[in-house]
Amino acid sequence: MRVFVKIYGRVQAVGFRAAIFDQAINSGIRGFVRNVQDGTVEMLLDGEEALVQNLIQYCRKGPDNADVDNVEISEEDPKDLFTDFRIL
Repeated sequence: MRVFVKIYGRVQAVGFRAAIFDQAINSGIRGFVRNVQDGTVEMLLDGEEALVQNLIQYCRKGPDNADVDNVEISEEDPKDLFTDFRIL
């Protein structure tokens, strides 16, 4: 399963990317997470459906200092193959 996720709220400067990175690495999910200039966080998640869904569920709350307002999810075609997970 591959999805693009955009997370809105207070999600920058609260350890969000690092928390997602840890979760993804521990789950074997591939892709990336990055901050966007508009204050959101974007992710591309590629992995087993149950593992990706678990990470999305975590994103709805985020780390302790985060305040998530909304999570947008769109399915993606697996065009490029990712071999790891990175913070961009």
